[in-house]
Amino acid sequence: MAENKSSLKNAIVDIAKSLEAVFKRYNRQTRNKAWNRITSKDGEKDVARILKDPSLTVSPFAKLANQKESAGAGLRLWLDDERPMPAGFDVHVKTANEAISLIRSGGVSIVSLDHDLGENEMTGYEVAKFIEEGAFQGSLIPMEVRVHSANPVGAKNMAFCIDNAKRFWRCNEVL
Repeated sequence: MAENKSSLKNAIVDIAKSLEAVFKRYNRQTRNKAWNRITSKDGEKDVARILKDPSLTVSPFAKLANQKESAGAGLRLWLDDERPMPAGFDVHVKTANEAISLIRSGGVSIVSLDHDLGENEMTGYEVAKFIEEGAFQGSLIPMEVRVHSANPVGAKNMAFCIDNAKRFWRCNEVL
């Protein structure tokens, strides 16, 4: 029994540490709402889901985190393996895995996607599918997603995923 309490305590400390940076980006009122949600009965269920699958850490806070202090808050991400990052973006990543990792963290407000990311690499389409799935599951906060690919078929496929994600986010707002 003592081992269970210790592992639960460690899990809570780990979650709190990972959320500290995220919480600092939001105003006090939003942080208080999020904390009240976490400590509620439903919050216990959310924490249990997170312990089963750590990739869901954004999920319990997704709807609350959408109440940002300003619309421009958050990271602006540029995914492209060849083109230089234009002004107005904060981070330049060259692989789909890097982009997915940053998006999963919950701090991205704008992302611009290229499709072709080099031979034997995942494509921007994989990132678009990840965003679509996260929007469907409610595990990603709404963000602005752009496509800047020169690949017409890839751009069309990514745009389809992004349109679906926008629909899912609108449906979640209604709920």
